[in-house]
Amino acid sequence: MSRIVALIFIFSLCSSVLALNGINNHHRILSRHRSVRNPPHLNKRQDTNALLFAQKLNHFDNSDTRTFNQRYFVNDINWRTNGPIFLYVGGEISMASTDVIGTQFAKYAADNGAVLIALEHRFFGESQPFSDLSTANLRYLSVEQALADAANFITGFKASKNIGDVPVIAFGASYGGNLAVWLRQAYPEIFSSALGSSAPVQLTADFSEYLVSVTSSINSIMGNSDCTSNINQAVVAMESLMANSDNWSTVASQFGGCGGYFSQELDTRTFMGSLMELWQTAIQYNDQNKIRNYCSIMTNGGDPMTNLANVNKAELEADGTSCLNAFYSAFIDFYGSISITPGSGVVGYRQYFYLQCTQLGFFQTTSAAYPKQPFGTLVTSELYRSECKDVFGIDHDPAAASLNARFGGNKPQQTSQILFSNGALDPWSVLSVTSNGNGIVAVLIPGAGHCADIYAYYGENEFTSSQNQMGNQLKNWVSAFVPKGVVTPPTPTSDATPTTSTPATPTSVIVSPTSDAEASVPLTSTSSTAGVIPSNPKGSKVPSAPVVPSNVPTQSPSTSVSEQQDSSAISCGVSFLGVALMISILI
Repeated sequence: MSRIVALIFIFSLCSSVLALNGINNHHRILSRHRSVRNPPHLNKRQDTNALLFAQKLNHFDNSDTRTFNQRYFVNDINWRTNGPIFLYVGGEISMASTDVIGTQFAKYAADNGAVLIALEHRFFGESQPFSDLSTANLRYLSVEQALADAANFITGFKASKNIGDVPVIAFGASYGGNLAVWLRQAYPEIFSSALGSSAPVQLTADFSEYLVSVTSSINSIMGNSDCTSNINQAVVAMESLMANSDNWSTVASQFGGCGGYFSQELDTRTFMGSLMELWQTAIQYNDQNKIRNYCSIMTNGGDPMTNLANVNKAELEADGTSCLNAFYSAFIDFYGSISITPGSGVVGYRQYFYLQCTQLGFFQTTSAAYPKQPFGTLVTSELYRSECKDVFGIDHDPAAASLNARFGGNKPQQTSQILFSNGALDPWSVLSVTSNGNGIVAVLIPGAGHCADIYAYYGENEFTSSQNQMGNQLKNWVSAFVPKGVVTPPTPTSDATPTTSTPATPTSVIVSPTSDAEASVPLTSTSSTAGVIPSNPKGSKVPSAPVVPSNVPTQSPSTSVSEQQDSSAISCGVSFLGVALMISILI
């Protein structure tokens, strides 16, 4: 079969949520098509229906016994006796059966006789603890709770299957890749290894390096800086005009703004963010044809500002939309909605933005000056902070520094058997780990964009060598695994006596104190559901940690395979297309 992933296209998931013409262009989400046919190694019938796990709502308050149904999918067709457990940790999207069938992780599982499980992230998809997404309820959405979910799930899964000590490897992509890596660090006694694809583990509130990387890539593709120079000329002219409110309607009308006018200064900043977003998405997913097409418009000899307006018009036509509803009030209304609409889309926009505002950051700003980036000066950290305050009432910077201090950011400490994979053209790679050392294996894939390695390819292509390298590393870790309590023989050159392996001490988890009285009663199923695993099987180890004061306020299943097929792709796409403001990337 030829390369499966052959087409990149832009589409929206938001227009059905809000009946606002053009709101979908505010979120230019990229996806990749995969074949709906089962991969060659899955030639047997495989039941991958969604299952439910009774997950604890709050892992850090033993007096809170509330639970919610966390969804997961299992592919055990190649699982051998005492084989490994591969856990695909969900990010900010719905999970689907294709996550355990059609991804490269499924190929790794088949090659190692492993069971592959995809665990949906709390508050995303159908794994909803509450009936709405109020800010009071979202205080149970945090990195620490998500990590404890995965640890508790694996403990429960192993107990329900009477599984002994076997290799457990965490996998994830983009934000989910961060979680996979952090699971290995936070719960080394549970997770023996981890693979983080395009995992930006160095958290930062002001991610100005993103646009610097985008600019460098545009210049590299075009062979010169003419295109980015003309973009800058257009943006400078726009900013000069928009400095006078008398010109707002002229600019909004020229660039296809819905309604044709700005009503406040924040509109100009939000609108500019959306204009630069189309360049971000094309670079992130290595759509070089789009870059060349748009740069040809920018360098056709006409007025740069008119050319940029024509680029935006072309993008609107590609999106199938008549205008761009990228106004500040539209943003606040969209992210302010607390409704949960089953089947409305795979991306949890409000939830992921909450994580950005509280912990992750990843705000793609224009704080770097030209010529490092050509997109002006209006998209600042202050803009994002204003959005966080108006949507959630959060008036402080995300607590990125505390997570960096705990896990080490892109210089992880006291760890081993973690594999990082990154595309050389991915702007997010600057926040990841791209060199070996300290128990880390890093694979940098030439010519690849964000999360390109998680797609399963059949036949030779430019990514095969890197995927084979990663597959071999995973096999080595699986084969070298020594169950706890098993005596390891001494090496031939050592006089040391055999020793018994000792599980590492769990890392403490930091969460902020909260009042349960503020939150609604979580939704739990009272019906008997096949595949439900008890949250705390008798005798199993439950993740626990002290409650320490902190400044952190504390994917609906598709109905058909063709609808499900984009789930894994979007997990990387949305993960990090800056879900604030211009939000196109996730995770």
